[in-house]
Amino acid sequence: MSALQRIRADFAGKRIAILGLGREGLALARLFSSLGFLLLLSDDRPLEELPQEVRQFGDLGAQIKCGGLSLEALKCDSCFVSPGIPLSHPVVARVATRGIELWNEPRFFLRYCPAETVIGVTGSSGKSTTASLIAAALRGTGRRVYLGGNIGRPLVGELAHLQAEDAVVLELSSFQLQLFKESPKVAVITNIAPNHLDRHADMAEYIAAKANVFRHQREGGAVVLNADQEVSRQLAACAPGTVSWFSCFGSVPSGAWLKGDELVLADGTPLCRASELKLRGQHNLANALAAAAACDLVGVPPEAIARGLTSFTGLPHRLELVECIDGVSWYNDSIATTPERSIAAMHAFNEPILLLAGGRDKHLPWEAWAEEAKEHALGVVAFGEAGDMIAALLRARAVPVQRVRGLRDAVHLARNLAPPGCVVLLSPGCASYDEFRDFEDRGEAFRALVRSLRT
Repeated sequence: MSALQRIRADFAGKRIAILGLGREGLALARLFSSLGFLLLLSDDRPLEELPQEVRQFGDLGAQIKCGGLSLEALKCDSCFVSPGIPLSHPVVARVATRGIELWNEPRFFLRYCPAETVIGVTGSSGKSTTASLIAAALRGTGRRVYLGGNIGRPLVGELAHLQAEDAVVLELSSFQLQLFKESPKVAVITNIAPNHLDRHADMAEYIAAKANVFRHQREGGAVVLNADQEVSRQLAACAPGTVSWFSCFGSVPSGAWLKGDELVLADGTPLCRASELKLRGQHNLANALAAAAACDLVGVPPEAIARGLTSFTGLPHRLELVECIDGVSWYNDSIATTPERSIAAMHAFNEPILLLAGGRDKHLPWEAWAEEAKEHALGVVAFGEAGDMIAALLRARAVPVQRVRGLRDAVHLARNLAPPGCVVLLSPGCASYDEFRDFEDRGEAFRALVRSLRT
């Protein structure tokens, strides 16, 4: 039975609610609409702010309720929730108390995906890079590879095309994993650090969500964990299947590690030298080792792993060199939405750093970041909602800091402050929602502002 036939059989006669009409919600709406299901589509945004495609679903018979999530969902049999909507939302909470099963797009995809090789990647940072490295190595074997999930590409629309011999790599966020009752056959957790505590009740809830990437594995499942982190090591006791490891600081019984300047598999098989990677920073060495360990688990030959690691040039908004202007290098690390990610970015440079930090705080600890900024930054420009908090932390440590309103002002001030030979690093340590749609929107705005300095 094909994936679509299974969906038709399992959801026959059911009315389906889709709450949240972003990328995932629209992808689900396309699939279920094409299969003839009765749909309720609802979003907090007013209809005029949503894509024209939403109105087209209405023309096909879907019930559209916008300007607030609709309690009509209580009349549905299954409810799909966007990862951008907290499970504590009053409408979602009422749906759950009615016993209506909650789904999201990646969980649904995983349930019906026919591919035998499915690798799920999560972590507090490095998810996208690690998932992309795995996909690059898999493609080197000649297989058809689908990369999606939290990286920005919902894969439900590919269910009709996927074959058993294909490979799938899913980047998964804690918000997505909260609803998981299945786990991919191979899972990777890059690291665990405080994140999204504006959304999760506490670290225990956050870690529990991350652990869902492997918690429900069946026989033959495996997870790759970070041997360099105590919290990650503790997760091994919860693993129902095989545990593999990666480490930048010592040998591992299975997986991959850094031996001097060389990335090697646990059995000593060499892959490549660290200097051959095109990615900056020790955090990216860890990402490469995590990818190597995962690829080894699914039988990717060492030479294909090496090609994937050394050919990968990085993703946008992740230590991305934008311009060199008058001897100053401008780097876009807008992906750094936590203090820990900003620390990793600072560690990637030997040059003097003028750091641009700020945005919307996610209620995370900042003290370690401030100490690192004192050590690694010649100065900081603080901006956005968190600007006053950041400036106060730095002034208490005698770190040169200037406070400005937004990113535009931060770039223009940095242009005047940065001496030749310096790196201006946008690594905000905060979410972007005070000024931008998301970290990508912020990174694109930074690119445009920096390039305008040439005119």
